[in-house]
Amino acid sequence: VGHKALGRALSDIAAMGGLPVHAFISIAIPADCELDYLDDFYDGMKSLAAEFDVNILGGDTTRSKTDLIVNIMVVGTVAADNLLARDAARPGDCIFSTGFLGDSKAGLQLILDETKIDAEDLNYLYTAHIRPRPHVLEGQFLSRQKGVRAAIDVSDGLSNDIGHISEESHVGVRLFAERIPISPALDRFCADRNAAAVDW
Repeated sequence: VGHKALGRALSDIAAMGGLPVHAFISIAIPADCELDYLDDFYDGMKSLAAEFDVNILGGDTTRSKTDLIVNIMVVGTVAADNLLARDAARPGDCIFSTGFLGDSKAGLQLILDETKIDAEDLNYLYTAHIRPRPHVLEGQFLSRQKGVRAAIDVSDGLSNDIGHISEESHVGVRLFAERIPISPALDRFCADRNAAAVDW
């Protein structure tokens, strides 16, 4: 959970071509939360932070009456000329993804179905959901390329997030289902369920 919570915030910095520098963590803890759970939570966060040289700094720690509540703010830097924004797309731009789409949703489905993770494909999809990898290096590389102007993190799904770029840039979007990058693991997962991978 710690890895995933920080990873989502790092992905937002990555989608602007930025370098994440500091993370501020605020947490509200219920009385029945085990100390071992919190240790594991912070271990997951610290290992991901170390991978990208992100400092985990202060924030508020308080009591929660019900659930564990986590709020993470990440501060990053990017040169003004390299900033990737949601409102910078132009007619004629091509749309690319830095990774396969839909794997996390399939991993969530494995958890909801209480599927035994006993095969390489299933482990790949499961890991895509519980330990998503923020594409920080890819974002920085793309921000330095001529012609790359707009970007967004697609953790809310391609159709939702591409709509934000479309709206803020005042451009239309045309997606071709057969060109959306689908992993072999997701392809086999969907074939086993007689489902269309693009729906995931």
